[in-house]
Amino acid sequence: MLNKERSKHDILGKAQFDTVLAVLDSLPEHIGVLDGSGVLVAANRSWLGHRGKNGGGAAERPEPGTHYLRMLKKHSAENAGSARLRKNISAVLNGKKDRFMMEYPSHAGRDRKWFLLSVTPMKSEANVTGAVISHTDITRRKLAELETRRFSLTDTMTGILNRKAGLEAVQKQIKYCGRHGCSFTICYIDLDNLKRINDSFGHKEGDRVIITLVNLLRGALRESDVMCRLGGDEILLILQETTLEGSKAVLKRIQETVDLRNEKSSKPYRIEFSYGLAEYSLGGGLTPDELVDIADKNMYKMKSAKKTSKGGNYRRR
Repeated sequence: MLNKERSKHDILGKAQFDTVLAVLDSLPEHIGVLDGSGVLVAANRSWLGHRGKNGGGAAERPEPGTHYLRMLKKHSAENAGSARLRKNISAVLNGKKDRFMMEYPSHAGRDRKWFLLSVTPMKSEANVTGAVISHTDITRRKLAELETRRFSLTDTMTGILNRKAGLEAVQKQIKYCGRHGCSFTICYIDLDNLKRINDSFGHKEGDRVIITLVNLLRGALRESDVMCRLGGDEILLILQETTLEGSKAVLKRIQETVDLRNEKSSKPYRIEFSYGLAEYSLGGGLTPDELVDIADKNMYKMKSAKKTSKGGNYRRR
């Protein structure tokens, strides 16, 4: 049965109040009723059953009798959601806002949940006498949205970022370097002789080579580095806070990883690649596309040099 403060029945007539609470008790949403001063005068079973399963603040489900607005004020210094909620509940109770809604996460350990919170005024003629707060579980919807977003940013074959997401990551890194005064380097990698592998062993085998290279790169990079597939067999690495000189150590580690795979592999071909580097320095004014274009051109210089046995090269921009 719902808990309530009998002294607060002036919100509605007693019979009406008890009927409303009985109806609310049957709903899966977490529902609480505030009086005009912001005191929680009632809460349904779903609300009471959720108490203690949240991190406080906007997600708090206090006992009836709690001054809800004061509770939110206590959390406001450390929780922006609490401050926003308190401000808008006050606006609803004061008649300045017809309704307020917000989404928020309420995670506990590995249990990830999201709720849609709504605040709706209760009125007697033109006067606001209180408000109903409802927390609706929207976890399924949010997980579906996150999964859709993940697919929109991910290359389905390799599991790394796609071209669009990769260029966005370069732009974010440019902004980061602008704030912190640092450099970063991108590395444009292209498989050598993939066409020969496709022609000799089929495109499925060619796809396996790309996936193998991505896994080898993943094992050689730092957690902070970012990798994306630009298209085909072209992979872009974003080496955070790494200069052109510093990237040599990363490339040496990658080459050693690929060489070790080739030594142990029973495949009738070797995995080989060409690469081009481009460093972003503060004040350079390069866009993501321009930076990638520089690295791409440097990669082709290495690839062309290999064909004429002159070795690769790259240069700072």
